Amino acid sequence: MKKYLLFLILFFVKLSFLMAQCPMCKQNVQAGIESGGKVGLGLNSGIIYLLAVPYIIASIFGYWYWKNRNKL
Repeated sequence: MKKYLLFLILFFVKLSFLMAQCPMCKQNVQAGIESGGKVGLGLNSGIIYLLAVPYIIASIFGYWYWKNRNKL
């Protein structure tokens, strides 16, 4: 039980550091766009891509398993 509690505490401590980075990234991207840069324009598309890829892979695997489960 102590290991589980320690894991939760460390997880939430690390999670707070991860959430602290989002405003910094947003500020840097906005400053870059305002100064004429084009690097941050595809940031939202990149985030959506990174979010969607694991779900697509899991869906393909699930469909493959569903189609082949009766053949085993």
